[in-house]
Amino acid sequence: TRSAVMLRVRKAALDMETDPSDHHSVDVRPSEVRPTLFFTRSSENRRVQLLKYSAASVFLVAVVCTFLWTFHVRNRIVELEMSNEMLRFDVQQYKWALREDLDILWNYREKLANERDMDLKEQERLLNQRRANIVRLMRYKVKASKEEKEEGSFLKLLYSKMLRSSASSKEHDFWLYYPLAEGEQKLSAVVIPYIEGQVLNIKEGISTYWSRNLPCLPDSDTGNAPDLVFYCNKVTTEASRSQIYQVLESYPEIRRCFNVVHFVEAKLTTEEDRYPRGPNEMFWKLFAGAVLPSHYQYFFYMEPDAVPIQSNWLAALSQQVESHPEPFWMKGSIYRGAQDLAVSYQPHLNGNAIYNCRSQLFTDLLKRVNTWIENRQVIEEKHAYDTDLFVYLHDPSNFAFAKHHLHKFVATDFIQNMWETIYDSHELIIRFPNTYIVH
Repeated sequence: TRSAVMLRVRKAALDMETDPSDHHSVDVRPSEVRPTLFFTRSSENRRVQLLKYSAASVFLVAVVCTFLWTFHVRNRIVELEMSNEMLRFDVQQYKWALREDLDILWNYREKLANERDMDLKEQERLLNQRRANIVRLMRYKVKASKEEKEEGSFLKLLYSKMLRSSASSKEHDFWLYYPLAEGEQKLSAVVIPYIEGQVLNIKEGISTYWSRNLPCLPDSDTGNAPDLVFYCNKVTTEASRSQIYQVLESYPEIRRCFNVVHFVEAKLTTEEDRYPRGPNEMFWKLFAGAVLPSHYQYFFYMEPDAVPIQSNWLAALSQQVESHPEPFWMKGSIYRGAQDLAVSYQPHLNGNAIYNCRSQLFTDLLKRVNTWIENRQVIEEKHAYDTDLFVYLHDPSNFAFAKHHLHKFVATDFIQNMWETIYDSHELIIRFPNTYIVH
């Protein structure tokens, strides 16, 4: 048996150790040595297998460690990218906030500079409003604490300086840092864009809709009336001017509602004067600074197909500007008709709206929108300036800006966008008594 053979092999080994010189005389048969050789090879195989297993284990551990380290590094890179992106948004947000503050100060300075060009009556009105503003502040300080009352003495000093100063004095500069009194926001003009082929439409609109629904009441005060601006796509011809002047003069009850009648021109080239690019170019050029007078604050953009359905609509329009608690950029109507609009167009305000033409930040936004639309890889065949603006604001990539400024785009029912929808003006007034104009 194997045990007996192992005993004999061990005995032979002991004999060889006791007498090394006589190991050749040991009687060991070849068949009896084979188990020893077999045993030795088996041990070597096991050692080799053990080394292989050890190497495989080390390799597996190295692979797992490499994978875990790679995963950790990748997560760290993603975290750094996200933090960098958030930091970029924060920096952009601070930039826009600073730009808005500078815009407010710039508007105040421009307003003060334009006061020098106003008549004495307008200057006196603004001065009285500032006096009322300081009086309200002083009344508040009377009820304040002792420290605040001491600060109120400074207000009294400013108030006395204001009473001694003239309307053109440089001492008005300190009013840059005080809030404007109520009523400072003003509707400066009603702007009617048109092409030469729409002169007859303008005449018909004035003689039919405006004469039926007067812009102001016959006994109303028109001392602070806005201007009426006709905005031509190219160069205004003398014939079109005379036709529009003639129809206005034939309705003195309409003409008295406006201060000055202006004719301004977009001077579009042949390449620009194509639909839908033409209306877009006319709108962008309004904010380029070379079309409207620099002292305008707000204007109502009223296309020829926007018609009044109630009288005294100009006074109600001015009230939309003056009664708003804070400056806004755009005030108009969302789509309220029966047609189906694309999802991206549904929240937009129609272009027939009130616009702030004194905000440099809003002007910069319009420039960015125009550039953004032109640089998009896929541009729809037909797009308009009003839908482009809201497509830009509701795009996820522009949310960092939009979240701080969407409140400056105000929806109102003063004007209703009923594009390609049949409506009854009497029923519309009953349901919406604040609606005065329908597009």
